Amino acid sequence: MYSLQKLEFEKVLRLIAQYTFSSYGKEAVLSFQPIDNPELELTKVSQLIDLFRRYAEPPVGGIADIRREWARVSDGEILEPGELKRIAANFDSVARLKQFFEGKTTEFPFLNPFLSRFHTLEEYVKFAFRAIEDDESISSRASPRLNQIRQDLKRAMRDVKGHLDKLMSGSLKEVVQDNDLLTRDGRFVIPIKAANRHRVSGIVHSSSGSGATYYMEPETLVPLNDAVRNLYSQEREEINRILRELCQMLLQRAQEIESTIAALVEWDSLWARARFAIDQDAVIPEISSDCSFTLKEAKHPLIGKRCVPLSLSLSDTLQGIVITGPNTGGKTVSLKTVGLCHLMGLSGIPVCAATGTRLGRFAHVLVDIGDEQSIEQSLSTFSSHMKNIIAISEKAGPESLVLLDELGAGTDPVEGSAIALGILDVFLERGAKLLVSSHMTPLKLYAYQKKELENASVIFNVDDLRPTFQLVVGLAGSSNALIISERLGLSNIIIERARSFLDKDVQRIDEVLNLLHRQKIEMEEQNSRIRHLRETLERQQISLEKQLEEIKQKKYGAFLKEIESMEEELREIRRYTQTRVAEFRKEKQQHPGEVESFNREVQGDITQKIAELRRNWEGSFKQESREAEIERLKPGDCVLLKDSKLVLRVIENKASTILVEKDGKKLEIPKSFIDQKTAPPSLEPKKEWIQENTFQEDFIGDRLDIRGKTVEEGINELEAFISFLLMKNRKTGCVIHGKGTGKLADGLWQKFAKDRRIQTYRIGKPEEGGTGVTIITLS
Repeated sequence: MYSLQKLEFEKVLRLIAQYTFSSYGKEAVLSFQPIDNPELELTKVSQLIDLFRRYAEPPVGGIADIRREWARVSDGEILEPGELKRIAANFDSVARLKQFFEGKTTEFPFLNPFLSRFHTLEEYVKFAFRAIEDDESISSRASPRLNQIRQDLKRAMRDVKGHLDKLMSGSLKEVVQDNDLLTRDGRFVIPIKAANRHRVSGIVHSSSGSGATYYMEPETLVPLNDAVRNLYSQEREEINRILRELCQMLLQRAQEIESTIAALVEWDSLWARARFAIDQDAVIPEISSDCSFTLKEAKHPLIGKRCVPLSLSLSDTLQGIVITGPNTGGKTVSLKTVGLCHLMGLSGIPVCAATGTRLGRFAHVLVDIGDEQSIEQSLSTFSSHMKNIIAISEKAGPESLVLLDELGAGTDPVEGSAIALGILDVFLERGAKLLVSSHMTPLKLYAYQKKELENASVIFNVDDLRPTFQLVVGLAGSSNALIISERLGLSNIIIERARSFLDKDVQRIDEVLNLLHRQKIEMEEQNSRIRHLRETLERQQISLEKQLEEIKQKKYGAFLKEIESMEEELREIRRYTQTRVAEFRKEKQQHPGEVESFNREVQGDITQKIAELRRNWEGSFKQESREAEIERLKPGDCVLLKDSKLVLRVIENKASTILVEKDGKKLEIPKSFIDQKTAPPSLEPKKEWIQENTFQEDFIGDRLDIRGKTVEEGINELEAFISFLLMKNRKTGCVIHGKGTGKLADGLWQKFAKDRRIQTYRIGKPEEGGTGVTIITLS
């Protein structure tokens, strides 16, 4: 049993029916109700949504409801040409739809039954389109006989008109009223003046209203008219035969037509549900094996995007929720949202909620909302509620979802509360899932006492007297009647007098509930901030893991290339060995005495090549390990300078350089100058930290040799060189860049022009190295 009407389920169905493309689906959608296996329908809708998003929308244009025409054909009626062409257009559209399905059934298995149930009636469609024109007349191409009849009819008409022209311009010229060609009863006639009718031999068919003109068929015209009439009769008979043939073709395919119509009904209903889901951001819910459920950000489908979403769950341990709060705060909407989500999901319709929503498998959704029945039957509000609850109590059980709005209202509050508590107690014992709205404090306290129940409230903004429609689970709400009345302008005298009449225990309960309310809101806000922070951290972690994976892949790719290179070198050694072995054998035959010496030479060559390969291999891994270690350097670490025993302390690890310090003096050097990370030096007498032989061969005295470097590498080493000159209080330096293409020199000169530390720079003199060097003077 499902309370469809009280939850306004038919309005939801009318909304979904607007998404159909024909009346096929409209009727199907409007008849939806919960079914035994909703998962099957939801799976089909889910696949259709994926199909919409993956491909263009399937072609449904031209598909029309032909059930009325088909019923008449089945009853033996002969349809009009336009009706027969409408049927042909329908099956032509089905053919296009079926063609769209082909090749997609592996990805979307739900299409398979439609492919087998859709029939295209190719012969009928081809014949109907050939036989019926766009203006719904029968074409001469419909049959050779019809074409011949119409050719004969044209000739007969020409004969009639020729004969009439001859009569009216000849022997009857003086007696005819005018020269217009007229017909009476399908026969051509001549208008004759009344005074001259005796001068014409023939048949009078009629006369004008004034009697001045007679319409006569001359005797000589009778056989010609007979021929025309006969041909018209033959044409009608042939057209009727063609229409009967088309109808007979349909009757011969009756089973296929019935199958196609049924498939189109189902297809249109799936189409409407999928389009509704996409337009309303609805999701495919999971259906529980039991009656537990979880709604995530669920919305009332008739309110849509204006609705504040609600989230709540019921399980084996939590059977019900008591919702309290002010009027117009959203309690009733919350009950209807829960009920409609279940009715929709159990009917195979996507629900307006977030991913992760899971619905209970209820055999009954029982509802008492509103008092329309009391108005119609002249019952009091309380009596109306009781009649509904009595009916609900007959069905309520473990497979029931019971929604009760304003339970216990409409009568004395004390008795009403007692009845409400009795109803809750019995329904809980029966195992029903409950959602109840109320204003009554005893129900709030009862929900706090019962482990099977939870309180919930709808938030009301007392500052601007507006409901927020937000449902907070875990906290009882307040009606705020006195506060709302005061804000609306009720006099302070009345407000104070009203407070004096309030039960002190009730006031203390409300104060505690309000305190819990505020604490709950603060906790929700704090949890929201924590969730946001956690999500941010998770996104950053995912991003870092992705970057790490990319680095690993990049290094793995380089490693594979290195392996391939080594394998090629091994193959080269193998080829070399084979060549030398062949030479050895030849030498052994030609010069037996020199075999031992040649053998030692071959073994030495091979050993040397393998050792060289090992050194290259080990060197590449050592270099990669060294570079990774340098990238991980952090402030405070100590490093060893290349080609020296000088230990430097890291100040800052930059992109391509490192800022280091020694004895209080700082210097920025390229990372390529670093040999490796090392332990901090032991305390020893202070020495001058930069000497002529401190740096590698690139720094000799006041010279920097960067031949063969790229512009970027050269500029990095130039930075270190300038710092070196400044530390040594040198005014000039020589940069050796070589002649080459001039690209390195151009890049350096652009750097010199922008660097304020450089006062002047010039090309070297011939004795200094000429255009291959640049002499710089520091400020």
